[in-house]
Amino acid sequence: RHADRESFADSPYLYVKDNIDGSQTSTRSKSATDLIRRLLVQFEDEVTSLCMRHIERLMDQYDPEQDNDRWQAKYTALSLFLAVSIKGTIRQYGATTLNTKVNIAKFLQDQVFASLATVGPKTQPELIALLLKALMVFRLQLSQEDVLAI
Repeated sequence: RHADRESFADSPYLYVKDNIDGSQTSTRSKSATDLIRRLLVQFEDEVTSLCMRHIERLMDQYDPEQDNDRWQAKYTALSLFLAVSIKGTIRQYGATTLNTKVNIAKFLQDQVFASLATVGPKTQPELIALLLKALMVFRLQLSQEDVLAI
């Protein structure tokens, strides 16, 4: 969203801090995440399947070599993945209860680690911030080898 980009441009530190520690009070993203997590309680299989298909479609739209707004597709896919894969968090530890129907390790390897390894001048800072958030949230699920590779 344009408002998010303006917020990042105005105060990158505050944007990243609020985004990573989850202190967003009432944003569209927070509301969408809350909705997905509540739907997962009653319809876990259906919501997980639907979200994962949508995530795949969004990732297919992303092209890191293009200097355009397609980075937003990856940003949306990462946000959706965080919403559907995490059932519970503790700020001090990150994700503590996970959706077992989601292959978190594969997604982190294929999407997060790979993207961080190829960060370049065309990479949007908002996307980098969300990739770092994914690392912070899933820090308990990372192996020692994963941490050393980063």
